[in-house]
Amino acid sequence: MDKIWKKYVKTLPYTSEFLHKDEFEKKYPAITSHYPAVFLVGSNNYVCLMSPIDFENMSDVAELMNTVSRRLKVSRSIKTK
Repeated sequence: MDKIWKKYVKTLPYTSEFLHKDEFEKKYPAITSHYPAVFLVGSNNYVCLMSPIDFENMSDVAELMNTVSRRLKVSRSIKTK
C-alpha cells in the first residue's frame, strides 16, 4: 500500500478496512459491485464512493485522495458503524 495513501486514510474520521474481493463479498453479501471499489458502509446502508471506472481515471495518489475527500463531504449523511 502506498505510504501517502495509508497516512491519508488514517486521518479520515471513519474506521477503515481493506478487503480482498472474497473477503468483502463474505462480509457484505448484500453489496454487489465490480472491483476495485471504495464504500462508505453504514449500519443500514452504504454508498459506493469509488468505482472501477473512477480508479481507471486516477493519475496519482493525490488525485485519489482529493476525490475521496470530495465524495466523503457529499456523503456525510451516512451513519457509519
